[in-house]
Amino acid sequence: MRLKVLDVRGGLQRLKALKGRSLDLSELLSELFAEETQYMLTAEGEVRVEAYDFTGAFMQDFVMRPEPQFGEVTVYSQNNIEMLAHDLRPETAQLSDLASIMKSYGRIIGRAAVAYSGGLDSSVLAHVLRDSSPLLITVGFEHGQDIENAKSSARELGLEHLVHVISRSELKEAVEAVKPFCHTPMDISLASGFFIFARTAKENGFDRAVVGQMADELFGGYARHRRVHPEMLGGLLHEDIKRGIYGLRRDARAILMAGVEPLYPYAFRSFFRKAQGLPLSLRRDKLGLRRIGELLGVPQTIVWKQKKAFQYGSGIERTVREIIRSGI
Repeated sequence: MRLKVLDVRGGLQRLKALKGRSLDLSELLSELFAEETQYMLTAEGEVRVEAYDFTGAFMQDFVMRPEPQFGEVTVYSQNNIEMLAHDLRPETAQLSDLASIMKSYGRIIGRAAVAYSGGLDSSVLAHVLRDSSPLLITVGFEHGQDIENAKSSARELGLEHLVHVISRSELKEAVEAVKPFCHTPMDISLASGFFIFARTAKENGFDRAVVGQMADELFGGYARHRRVHPEMLGGLLHEDIKRGIYGLRRDARAILMAGVEPLYPYAFRSFFRKAQGLPLSLRRDKLGLRRIGELLGVPQTIVWKQKKAFQYGSGIERTVREIIRSGI
């Protein structure tokens, strides 16, 4: 079924350029997905879209002053997409809502490569994408913890998995590529790892990459979140989210350098904002995300697994520091 776009209000120039065009539903979804502002759209046929909002939380004011309402997919079928506004007051946030939102992302995103470490964050994303035959890609040094961990988890999920073993010379090349926009060894480690992942995805025919960044900041996945006094947790999470948004920009730049589009489902506004409305008891040690994983059907062994962060489990951070000390 082809749809003629009749009216667009509130979008950027890319979206406004659709007015008067005739395109099929998959093309329309692709264009909508790329948009970063709310808007209203009507089209001939059984399609009406209001306040479409699948976008990364890249602006700090999204965190500091979130809007009171947002658009969310409530109906999705071959010829019908309906978006409805939802109240964002914290007491309305439910784990079942977040599980439903994440499941809808699986339908919208389509086939993509997944930056896969074998842990909870990337496994939830891989699981919701399973019907689109994603390629799970793990990068790391030989004998690194992430590689063995990812192999085991990918087998449990039953999804195609590719391991890319990094050489020191390859990592040095990546460090040279990303260091102009990185400020610390940690920045360089993360950006280099994502650059190598994205280049591997591109070499295997993928131009879209799904990445699990922002899960730790939203759900209290760092050791400091477990140690802090409960009354201090909310403020700590808020500060970590602001730092995490900087990290999204950094890693997106590294991924784009490889010719691949990064997608951050945990930072898409509909999920991101509702996750912030969960009780703080669910935002420590990723308890809320673990419960969401259970609701989605992620295997229990993966849901309750503990693992090191990507830069450590892959062995990249240690080698980056050695490269920096040797004077790149």
